[in-house]
Amino acid sequence: MGRGPAKKLAKRPRAAARGDQEEGDGKEVKEEEEDEALLFPVGAEVEVGSDDPGFVGSFYEGTVEAHLPGGDGYVVAYTTLEEGGAALREEARARDGRPQPPPVAGAPGAGGFAMHDMEEAFHNEGWWSGVVTGLPLPLDVLPVAPRRRVYTVAFPTSREVMEFEEAALRPHRVFRRGSWVPAADVVIS
Repeated sequence: MGRGPAKKLAKRPRAAARGDQEEGDGKEVKEEEEDEALLFPVGAEVEVGSDDPGFVGSFYEGTVEAHLPGGDGYVVAYTTLEEGGAALREEARARDGRPQPPPVAGAPGAGGFAMHDMEEAFHNEGWWSGVVTGLPLPLDVLPVAPRRRVYTVAFPTSREVMEFEEAALRPHRVFRRGSWVPAADVVIS
């Protein structure tokens, strides 16, 4: 399935950084820099974030099935969540959706992760943000078979530490202004 371009839904103005001034009068000007909520086309593969207690920061894969009246969201059918043996379907706010991130070049096992890398781990049917706190043993130290690359990952929001095979991990990226940015490069204002 393609990840066609997302349609613009709403624009929310944001105040400009302090110090922007209009020439000549000394007054600050509020420049309107816009973050846009996106409404994805029907059939688009998306991830929907949760802000429910215990699930904050997790994202779940799904497909857009319909747009909600008023243009502020969509109906999504999740690919990993079920209800009564069928794909869970629910309404999602446009601001909670993002496109599925592009695959990591050469994944799975594309070069691995380093200590303290920000990543996402696939766990309990969703992607959860975490930090690498333990690296796999070098392959020449491991017994003959099987040679699995297992990382230890800490999850700050739940204060849990778990182990994951490399195939269940991906770099933590944030979707900002229409493109994917490594989470470590995002400046929070």
